[in-house]
Amino acid sequence: MVAGIVNEIRGNASVNYRIAKFEAGQLVYNRNTDEDGFISCVVPDGGVISYEVWIPKEFNTWKAGYWISRWQERTLTPSGNKRLGPPNKT
Repeated sequence: MVAGIVNEIRGNASVNYRIAKFEAGQLVYNRNTDEDGFISCVVPDGGVISYEVWIPKEFNTWKAGYWISRWQERTLTPSGNKRLGPPNKT
């Protein structure tokens, strides 16, 4: 009886909730591209979490501006790059 109720609840559940590992404002490292970047926003898409990330145009500095890319969560770890830090708000 209980198993039937659980299966019915599962069948009726139309929403999957995932919690993002990272949040906007964090510096992350992409192990596939060997780059550090700054998360500007979290983008949930059908149960897959990705991030809009700013990548500096020049190594370890935001002075030249940044590129915008979409990175998937599974490729990311927290960045250990203490030199880069967050971009300045201007």
